[in-house]
Amino acid sequence: MAHLSARRFSRWCLASLLVVACAAAAAEKDAKKKLPPLPELPGTGWKPIFDGSTMKGWKIEEEGELSMHGEIGVKKGSLHLPAGMPFSAVKCTDKIPTNNYEVALDAKRVNGFDIFCGITFPVDKAHVTLVLGGWGDTVVGLSNVDGQNASDNETMRNIGFDNDRWYRVRVRVSDTRIEVWIDAKKLIDLKRIGRKFDLYPQLEALRPFGIFSWRSEALLANIKVRPLEAAPLPPLPGKGWKPMLNGKDLKGWKVVAEGEDDEKNKARALDGVILCERGFELTGIKTEMAFPTMDYEVAVDAMRVEGDDFFCAMTFPYGKMAATFVVGGWGGSIVGISNVDGLNASENDTTQDITFASQRWYRIRLRVTKQKVQAWIDKDKVIDLDTKDKKLAAWLQQEAYLPFGINAWQTKAALRNIMLRKLTDEAKGKAEKK
Repeated sequence: MAHLSARRFSRWCLASLLVVACAAAAAEKDAKKKLPPLPELPGTGWKPIFDGSTMKGWKIEEEGELSMHGEIGVKKGSLHLPAGMPFSAVKCTDKIPTNNYEVALDAKRVNGFDIFCGITFPVDKAHVTLVLGGWGDTVVGLSNVDGQNASDNETMRNIGFDNDRWYRVRVRVSDTRIEVWIDAKKLIDLKRIGRKFDLYPQLEALRPFGIFSWRSEALLANIKVRPLEAAPLPPLPGKGWKPMLNGKDLKGWKVVAEGEDDEKNKARALDGVILCERGFELTGIKTEMAFPTMDYEVAVDAMRVEGDDFFCAMTFPYGKMAATFVVGGWGGSIVGISNVDGLNASENDTTQDITFASQRWYRIRLRVTKQKVQAWIDKDKVIDLDTKDKKLAAWLQQEAYLPFGINAWQTKAALRNIMLRKLTDEAKGKAEKK
């Protein structure tokens, strides 16, 4: 009887274990069923860059630490990255946009406890890496921003990732921001103007666009890209425009700064943009090139990056006189010419009150003829000053920017596309009719 009872007890234990195992499996199955569906990608124009069946358009990277990987390939419609020592990495050989675009993919960590999806992508002329699941499983962020990696900079987020679950990842790079979504939640919204982006040396081989895992097995699918339409700035009118910036450095220009801390007040070239740091007072640049004194047009794209005062003041010659076209002054909204008959831009007939957004490019254009000083912001004419019998004069502080310069007041500003043209008699005739 005792022997029989022992046998019955053993069977009971086995049956109990089987019930528990089945219940656990059912619970796991139910949990997976309850996962929300991956969100639809927004908009149109998405183009697949992975066909789901071959490695066409992709290269397995073998340089340095990227060479210690297992068998990378296509597995059941997904790009398979085995757990590397430490990396497994692939690079896209198709052409990828460098600005104003979105990229999306589905990523799953099969095994491991670290980065299962690292995306190296272009930001104009620079590159940066989005990390998912790093630093022991949870860190999401961009590496590197201003010399700091994803675990140290302001983009860092801690997210709990489940193995064997798909996540939809989307990255948007626009003129002014880098934005990142995981599933339907936006996790990163970084203003990019004035920031420095770079890569870890090990990831340089993945330029311009690559994906990797770190000591983790991963699957990737539905890799797509689409271009975005940048907010159009109005074209410059007429012919004869010549660039005054070379797009690389400040050759032909001189940095002008004033105040107690000159280092803080510097302007510098960064990724094709002139960045004027937020200074004690004025920060800007002046040309060292020959500049006309009458019958000319000058244009610039300008952005208020941070601050609440003028982000673009153009000091310009008017014959033997001079003046300054102020954009966004006196607390952020005043537009006008300083000075006209001794009155500054906030108190003469040219005064306008216009609201300006930060982190947005504005196309600013100034036309100077013997009869008028005119100015446009984007498509809108904001100044139409008849100069007959008017006395123009620049502020004493602005005289340091002659013959032509651009500056900001206690505001971080960005400048690009400074263009100049001399007005022909025909162009002047058309100008006076407008």
